[in-house]
Parts: sequence; C-alpha cells; structure tokens
Amino acid sequence: SVLDEYYWLNKRDPNYSLCRATINCGEDAHTDKQFKLDKKSAMALSKLFLTPEKDLEGKKISDILPVSFWDTNFWLYWQTMFAFQKWSSALEMKRYLCRYVHHIDGLPDFSALRFTKYNQYESMILPLVKYLENHGVHIEYGMDVKNVVIETRGNKKIARQIVYKKDGIEQSIDLIEDDLVFITNGCCT
Repeated sequence: SVLDEYYWLNKRDPNYSLCRATINCGEDAHTDKQFKLDKKSAMALSKLFLTPEKDLEGKKISDILPVSFWDTNFWLYWQTMFAFQKWSSALEMKRYLCRYVHHIDGLPDFSALRFTKYNQYESMILPLVKYLENHGVHIEYGMDVKNVVIETRGNKKIARQIVYKKDGIEQSIDLIEDDLVFITNGCCT
C-alpha cells in the first residue's frame, strides 16, 4: 500500500542532519540542537499556541512575539523549515504550530521530515485518484471550494453543503448525513 511504502522508506532511510545551519559559507553555526528560547519568548510562543484564532486575525508574527524571539535558534529552525518571515500572519503561524507540534523536537536536526519515494503527487495523490476512479468515484476538477456549511447538534458537527465556484459560477452540493467530507483548511506545507 501507499502507507506501507511511505512507512518503510522512512524506517529504512530516516532523515537526519548533522549540521542544521551554517554560517560563513559553510561553517557549522553550532546551534547544537538547542532552541535557545528565553523565558519571554517561550511564554509568548505558548500564548500564541493557545490564543483563539479570532484574536489573531490581521496580526503579524512580529505583533505577537517579543524582539528577543528573532535571535533564537527556534526561529532559525522555524523560518527555514516553513518559509515564515517576521511579517507573516500570526494566525498562520499558530496553525502551523498546532499542525506540527508533535514534530518540534525534530526541527534542530531535520529528523521530523518524512519523504515519499517520488514526489508527493506521484507517491500519494495519483495512487489515491486511481483507486477512487477504479471504484466508481467521479472526480471534478477546476472547482474552488468557498465554504463548507456545517450544522452543529450538541457535540456533533455535520457537513450539510459544499459551496464552490466553477467556471466563475457559484454552485453548491447538498450533503446527506452519511457523506464523508475531508478538509484541509488553509495552507499546509
């Protein structure tokens, strides 16, 4: 299976770097697998992780994190792994923190990285598309999903409708309770 191939590839050949960062045209920067977060930076990062999304709308990372944060190894690891800048969205950084919190200990040496045999499209997407098509699923391309209308009943959330644009025309698909909807909200590297 795709999962087996992915699992065994990374088990047999795990990613690991002896030198995570360099200076002066290739000299080891001696980050020594340390995050070097001072107390103020660590507290601000924790607070960012716990802040409700609505409170971060329209804010930059630099609006949330202290000046001392920019000199930490954590920031060096984070910005080089995920292409963040000081002016990047604080909300997006919070989402990445939540998404990758279980990999943070692998930032200093790249051991958090996992790879597919080929590129992600050929190793994951294409086999999934072929599997679905071989099982009678009709896939529509060129659709821009604008919203998923969700109904909340007690502690249960039910997707009721997918709103999308195709060829410049807004349309919708009504869903029934047995439909499965898988969503990746926002960017995920």
